[in-house]
Order: sequence, then C-alpha cells, then structure tokens
Amino acid sequence: MKKILLLTGLLLSPALLFAQQKKLSLNEVVVTANKFDQKASQTGKVVTVITQKELEHNSGKTLTAILNEQPGITINGTQESPGTNQTVYMRGADPKYTLIMINGIPVNDVSYNDYKFDLNLIPVSSIERIEIMRGGYSTLYGSGATAGVINIITKKGGDNPFNVTAGLSGGSYGTFREQAGINGSKNHVDYNVQFQNFGSKGFSSALDTTGHAGFDKDGFHRKSVFANIGFHPDEKWTISPYLNFAYEKGDLDGGAFTDAKDYTYNTTFFQTGVQIKHDFERGDLAINYSYNPTERHYLEDSVEGQPYQKEYYQSQTHSVDAYAHFIMDPHISFLIGNEFRLEKTTQSSDYMSGTYVSKSALSADSAQTDAMNIYGSLFLHSNNGFHVEIGGRLNQDKLYGFHPVFSINPSWLINNRVKAFANFSSSYVAPSLYQLYSIYGNQNLNPETGLNYEAGIQTLLADQKLKLRLTGFDRNMRKVIAFQLMNAATGAYQYVNYDHQHDDGGEFELNYAVNEYLQFTAYYAYVAGQVTVRNDNTKLDSTYNNLFKRPEHSAGMTASWQITPSFYVGLDGKYTGSRNDLTFAGYSQEVLKLKGYALFNFYAQYIWKKKYKIFVSLQNITNSPYVETTGFATKGFNFDAGIQWSLF
Repeated sequence: MKKILLLTGLLLSPALLFAQQKKLSLNEVVVTANKFDQKASQTGKVVTVITQKELEHNSGKTLTAILNEQPGITINGTQESPGTNQTVYMRGADPKYTLIMINGIPVNDVSYNDYKFDLNLIPVSSIERIEIMRGGYSTLYGSGATAGVINIITKKGGDNPFNVTAGLSGGSYGTFREQAGINGSKNHVDYNVQFQNFGSKGFSSALDTTGHAGFDKDGFHRKSVFANIGFHPDEKWTISPYLNFAYEKGDLDGGAFTDAKDYTYNTTFFQTGVQIKHDFERGDLAINYSYNPTERHYLEDSVEGQPYQKEYYQSQTHSVDAYAHFIMDPHISFLIGNEFRLEKTTQSSDYMSGTYVSKSALSADSAQTDAMNIYGSLFLHSNNGFHVEIGGRLNQDKLYGFHPVFSINPSWLINNRVKAFANFSSSYVAPSLYQLYSIYGNQNLNPETGLNYEAGIQTLLADQKLKLRLTGFDRNMRKVIAFQLMNAATGAYQYVNYDHQHDDGGEFELNYAVNEYLQFTAYYAYVAGQVTVRNDNTKLDSTYNNLFKRPEHSAGMTASWQITPSFYVGLDGKYTGSRNDLTFAGYSQEVLKLKGYALFNFYAQYIWKKKYKIFVSLQNITNSPYVETTGFATKGFNFDAGIQWSLF
C-alpha cells in the first residue's frame, strides 16, 4: 500500500505545477432522472454518470468490473472465473430490486426467479455512457426500480458520413477480444453497428484447496452485435429502429470446492424495437416499443453414474412505453405516460440421480402476465433555485389488480454551488412468473411494497475544483416474497408474501480536479440490512442480518492524469469490507465471515496520430489473495493489453 501511494505521488507531482485550472459543475445533462434531458442541478435525484471518456480509460475491463467500482454497488462474482453469472447488489438490495435498462428500456430476464439480467451479455465497446440512479423510482420505471436503476446507453451515429473502427486485445487466462464497428451520419440518417468476439480459457471456477486435484479450466465465449439506425425526416422527428444480439457459452463447476468436467451453459439475448421521438414547441413526445426474447440452456453430464441435469429457460417480453413532456412555462412542466408489458416464459428441467427422476415444466401458454401502467410527474421550478417533483403511477396487473405508487422529490440549489435534496417514494416489485406458476407457485401473491427515504447535500468548494456529495437512505420492504415450508409432514413448499426487509446506509463522494489534466475521486459507502420473519410454530418474529456477500463498509478511489494530449495513466482501487457468506452442505447451512480486501488497478494508454490507441490494463497489481464466494476461486494479478484503430 505504501509503495502504491509513493508511486502515485511521484507520477502526479509534476502535474501540480504546470496546468490550468478546471472547474467542476452541477449542471451535467442526464436523461434517466425524468425521461427527458435535464440538468442534474434541477433534480434532487442521486445520479452518477459514467462518461464515454471514462469508459475509454477502462479498456480491458468488463462492464461488471466498471460498475463494481461505483458508490453503493457491489457485484459479486466480478473477480471470479469469466462467464460467472454476476449478482448486482445496489445499496445492499437483492438483484430483483435493481432495474437494468438499455436505452431506457428494461431488459431484466423474466425467466429468472428474481428477474435479474446477465450483464456479461453487454460489451463495453458498444456503450456510449451509463447513468446510474440510486433510490426508489417505480413511479417512472415500474416494477423492480426499488433500490436503483442502471441505464446503459449504447453508441449512436458518428461525426463523419462513414467511419470504421477496429480493435484487438489479449491478456491473462487466455483472454482475447476482437471488435469492429461502422458508424456515420449524413443528411437525415445516422447509424452505428458494433461487433465483438470475446473469449477466455479461464480458470477453474471451483476452488481447489489442495492445488493438485486436477480441476479443469472453465472457459467463456461471447459474440455480440449492437446496431441502430436513426432517421430524421425533419428537425422535429427521430425514428430509431435497433437490434441488440449476444450469444454466450461457458463452462460451469459443480458448486463450492466441486469440479465438473462437462457442465456447460449457453445464453442467447435478443432485443429489437423502435424508438420514436417528436419535438414540439413546448415539449416532446416519445414512443418506445421493444421485443426481448432470451434463451438459456444448461447441461450437466460430467460423469457416468453421477446426477444428470438438463434445463431450458425461454422468455419473451413485449413492452410499449409512450410518454409526453409538456412545458407550460419556465416554472411548470409535467410528464404523462402509459406503459404496457406482456411477459411469458417456457421452462423445463430434467434431473436424474440413480433411480430418482424429477421432471418439471412451465408453458408460456399459462406462465404469462400482462400489466398496464399510467404514470405522471409534475415539475415545479422557482427563481430562487427551489425545485420539486411530484409523481405517481397506477399499475394494473391481471392477477393482483391495481397497485399505486408515488414520489416526492424536493431540492434547493443555492448559488449554483450547493444543492440540498430529499426523496420520499413508494415502490414495488411484482411476483416473478416462476413464483406465480411453478410447482411452488402461488397466484395469490401480491407485489412486494417499499417505502424509501433519502436525503443529502451536494456542494462545490475550492473555487469549483472540489465537488462533494453526502447521501443517506432508509428502505423498508413489506410483503417480501419468501420460499416457505407449508407442510412439514409432506415437505411442501410455496412462495408466500411473508417477510419484512429493512435496509439503511449512505454514501460520501468526492471529486477533486487539481487542474485540467489531473483529477481524483473517492467514495465511502455504508449499508446495513435486516430481515424479519415469522415462525409459524412459535408465532414469534425473528430478525437477523441477511445481507450475505454484501459488505457493510466499502470505499474506492481513482487518480487520473492526462500527461500529454496523447498519453494518459490512471490508478484505481476498491476496498470491500468483511461480510457474511451463507454456505450449504446437504440440508444444513452455515454462516461464514469473509475477510475484507483491497484491490488496486493501473491503466495506461497512448494515442498516436489520433487514429491508433495502445493500452495496457493491470488488475490486482499487488496480487492480493481474497474470497468473493466461499469455495470459488478468484483472479490474482492479471493484465489485458491491446490496440484500437479508427479511420477518422
């Protein structure tokens, strides 16, 4: 650690002497906060933006590795074998409480029990920027937007009529990336197409504690195409059809400390649709249609005489979201929208062990649901910097009927230097198709409901070179769906609205621009959570900490130095505090305490003739040992290096 700090100081000291001042701002334009372009200073929502420049300075990293470095986010599995299905925890919440979107359209996979999304499917090379909102936003985005929203905005168009890009990189564990793209804009048309071929020989996902048990490597391979076209008949209309496709396959192991020689999976992700936008004199209208089918296959056929398992999951989601933003005058505007979603899944599972055979299946003919939503927001702005947003949504589902949610979000901007804000909102998470229609399903389930409280302050200091933000939150979830033993004699289980979840915490963020070339960021995040369950035998409540794999304390930092217009270096690190892990052995379970750890990474790039970029990314440069999940291996020191080229 001392060597890292010394090296950073030596590298950065010249930049303290020679450079012009850079001023930070609270006026960055964001889209996700209210579904239309808006300055961050005019909303009280907690938004973090990962810009195109920041993504370029993280070449060689995966999307989950980049997201894992953001305040309040822990992604378990980021440092495990490539292809590991990584789990997103935002502010300590389960994955079902975080909504993943591509260009403002939800993409959570409805064939999963918790509606999570496999972020391995999205290559960083296809992304323009990422907007992260922490807090409850069901009024705008519906089910699942309880702990936060991650909006991945893909690349659009280009600055020239025609441009070609290409890249090639490789690194540790037999990892390689091949990428190419075309983009451009001319007259009334723009287009962007990105291809990538990514693979890794990997390493054993299961941890070999002996070092000589002969565990095989678990590889991963992904091919992807992300494409869009924008038609602009005139200055007021934009029609943008798009197609996003990814196919991945990989090897799995049998569980903690357990190898599997022939356990494989593959996933196909497909999303297509059209986004239409019309600007009028006092506002704009947007219509988004999306069709999103996915398929997942799993096959465990490793050893003759051992259990055989074959699983298939298919999902389909149709969604239409139409909304309009009306500006009445400089002080009053409102947004009104209508959203329809249709979700289906087909699933099958075959399991054989000796003479025991188990088969289960779901059909999309019956395992489906649809929901209609009406939502709106009112925005009030005063001349003295006071802003307030009041929103509501009425959700109607064919099974559980009507469910309303609301949000109140005041903020006060003082002299463009200090912003105080608060959020009070309700949110909901609808039951998954598996929870409704599987052999354990319960069609009488109600949505999980939440109340979210959030408050904070953001300020610019030191002649606008220092930006600070302090945020605290409290989240209460009721009617949490649990997998409950219903009959001890028969061993029958069912999903029921049973538990109560309470989480609270906060984040402190710092951004210091020493000058236009040198910048530091740092953050600290805290989260604690408890679940309360009822014992049917004693009729007593039991409360305990259940944020497994999620640290109570985490912190991170970055140091960025643009040494010359062509040469850039960066250092980043994250501390993940101690946390509990829940392990299983047969029918018993045990809670283990995992030690905290710190990882540091170094990055450098050189741009030659404005067309070529050479980069090297060094990860875990101290080769620190650590555990993310009990019984599974993690990466030691590793690297990725490559070259990228652009015609213009």
